Amino acid sequence: GYETLMLSLAIQLYTMPIQLYHYFTFPMLGIFLNLIVIPLLTYAAGSGLLALGIYSIAFVGGKMGGMGRGSIAGVLSAFGGAASGISEIPEIFRIAASACTGPGHYIFQLYEWLCIQVERVPFHSIVAGRPEMWKIGVFYVALGIRYVWSVGEARENLERKGIVLFPKEWNAPGKNSVFIAVAVVFLVVQPVHGFQSWFLDVGQGDGVFLRTRDEAILSDCGSSQDKKIGKNVLGPFLKSQGIRTLDWILVSHADADHTNGIEWLLKEEADIRVRNLALPAAGKGQEAYKKLETLARKRGAEVYYLHRGETVRAKSLALRCLYPEAGEKPVEERNSHSLVFDVTYGKFRMLLTGDIGVEDERKILAVEEDKKREKVTLLKAAHHGSNGSSSEEFLECFSPAFTVLSYGEGNTYGHPAPEAVERLEQTGTEIWRTADSGAVNVWTDGKRMYIKGYKKQDYGKKRDKKQIKN
Repeated sequence: GYETLMLSLAIQLYTMPIQLYHYFTFPMLGIFLNLIVIPLLTYAAGSGLLALGIYSIAFVGGKMGGMGRGSIAGVLSAFGGAASGISEIPEIFRIAASACTGPGHYIFQLYEWLCIQVERVPFHSIVAGRPEMWKIGVFYVALGIRYVWSVGEARENLERKGIVLFPKEWNAPGKNSVFIAVAVVFLVVQPVHGFQSWFLDVGQGDGVFLRTRDEAILSDCGSSQDKKIGKNVLGPFLKSQGIRTLDWILVSHADADHTNGIEWLLKEEADIRVRNLALPAAGKGQEAYKKLETLARKRGAEVYYLHRGETVRAKSLALRCLYPEAGEKPVEERNSHSLVFDVTYGKFRMLLTGDIGVEDERKILAVEEDKKREKVTLLKAAHHGSNGSSSEEFLECFSPAFTVLSYGEGNTYGHPAPEAVERLEQTGTEIWRTADSGAVNVWTDGKRMYIKGYKKQDYGKKRDKKQIKN
């Protein structure tokens, strides 16, 4: 009835911050599901408690039975042929206890079945992201104050002391609803300011997430060390950020350490919509790209094959494709036709380089060196810091202020190569390694930039570059 509905609403409201913090989603149908769950919970709990009581009697009877056959416990122990050992429980008590657990067992099976059915309903849950701890604290304090003020006796006691928290007219049920709605919006809304980039800790692989107020873009996500990187890292990360739609997924090339997380997302993650998928034009026709294209189209996404000179449609960001060349023929070595993007936001400039090698870098330089370009603020080093990438001439041309090396500790490829790291260090760039710092987060407003890592040694330690210099 009405009271059960109100109880369900209260449970959902007061557990919402905890649920969002750990699972990042809010079950929209949970309020109605609780109308079935809550009344049956009494019987499920009673079933378990009754079984526990019978087991306890049998256990104590077994223990006491050896102390004297004349005692009540001894009679209980003897009934059913139990021995006097502590660990032995009469068979009749086992049967009785198992019978008592039956109702609880079937009630919980019903719960499981209901949850499975609810998950099949469109929009059964909303991805709201993980609220910050200070927001959770404010939320609970606000609800606590509001509750105290709504209780007549507590309010009267406060008023006698001259403490007025809310006007009396605010105690109308409609005003309570408005207050609760404002509290929920405060908890779940996460405004985005500026441009954020996340270089995810995927082990040996790549995963970059770009976000502004207007767009959310995923550039690669895969790992050769964690085959379930989509389920273990990508899905939870996107939901923790409150991402319900990806405007673009950019695939530099179709090697598994760049795509197995994306494949999982396209196959399994129904809560996150994908609008567009970008693939390298030089790979068109290869089976690996056909597979990604098919998965994306099944999700209702548009698929584009890009080459140098084309741009990704975005509102706040400018993403210009620098590589591969138009009309370049596909080759077996996918690294050499990796998509390379020049990403700009105000004065901030970033290069996403996939797994290109030295020869590919030279082709880019042949075009870029003829143009007057700003220096790069941040470089995602090619091929996880391989010695076959990050040539001296490439680094000298772009002169990155910061460089991110994405690789897994103890990988079998020897990434990053000491020679490549030395070349980077000679440019004066500040190197951040996902193997050491975990996920690397970069924020900029187009003029200033902050960078930090999320492993213990770097968490909360922001490197501040006040002014981005060209």
